[in-house]
Amino acid sequence: MVSKAYNRCVTIAVAVLLIGSTAVAAPTPRAQVRQIVERLVRQLYFKDAMKVCKAALGAGGFRRDELLPLLELQGIIAASQGRAGAAVEAFKKLLAVAPERRLRRGLAPRITRAFRRARAWLRRHPHGIRLALKAPRSTGARDAAPIDLEVSADPLGQVAGARLYARRRGSQVFHLTLGGRRAGRSYSFRLAPRALGSPSAIEYYVVALDARANELATVASASAPRSLAVERAGGIAPRPATSPPTRGPAALAKPTPWYKSWWFWSAVGVVLLGAGFGVGYAAARAAPDTVDGTIQLGVPR
Repeated sequence: MVSKAYNRCVTIAVAVLLIGSTAVAAPTPRAQVRQIVERLVRQLYFKDAMKVCKAALGAGGFRRDELLPLLELQGIIAASQGRAGAAVEAFKKLLAVAPERRLRRGLAPRITRAFRRARAWLRRHPHGIRLALKAPRSTGARDAAPIDLEVSADPLGQVAGARLYARRRGSQVFHLTLGGRRAGRSYSFRLAPRALGSPSAIEYYVVALDARANELATVASASAPRSLAVERAGGIAPRPATSPPTRGPAALAKPTPWYKSWWFWSAVGVVLLGAGFGVGYAAARAAPDTVDGTIQLGVPR
């Protein structure tokens, strides 16, 4: 019994340390928080599991793929504790972020009942959180492109901020991070190419955040970002560096010989046509084969 209690304390302590690890360069320890919560649930320490789960969400900074399992665990834990109302609310938060989410099979009936009630609520809000992005396709190298994120639907009021990530096209890392300026249900950004060295194009995506900077929804993504072309002064987009043009076989081909050209054979045709006409005219005016007259032959004396 002492050993089991000791293991529980160690598990909770490790979870607290991992939650405090907010370094972006080390996402793996934060992902282990879910494993710790699941371990506590399997050991039936629901109260401790809920504490760790809430502490993790309160610390914030989770990516969307890390956030969804924690929201689901909150509902499972609450239902396992017999708190049906809290379980439904937790599942509603999950479905508002991920309407396509489904529970795994084999869970207790009290858990699945709470989830079905949350799905019944979702039918009145079928899209959950909805985002719309208004952005130009190109901008000047010295300008700042206006990019506006509109939260067109947020049934539970979860969205509390927005963030834009940008990089030069061809780069592997999103170097620039911008916070959105809120105006009602919209967040505005000003993306200046000079901040990235005025490249020929910029790739970016936008994330909606909750009050603890957990990622709720995105427009585009790091793996499939949007593109913004950058124009030089005068409105001409800079071309990427390319090798000088090479002369292909068509450019190096020899000129067509004169005796194969169209004008030569046209002249020949005209000459032949004229010659044929002349021959026919001459034949028509030629002398007849016979001549009428008398021939006298004299005999020498």
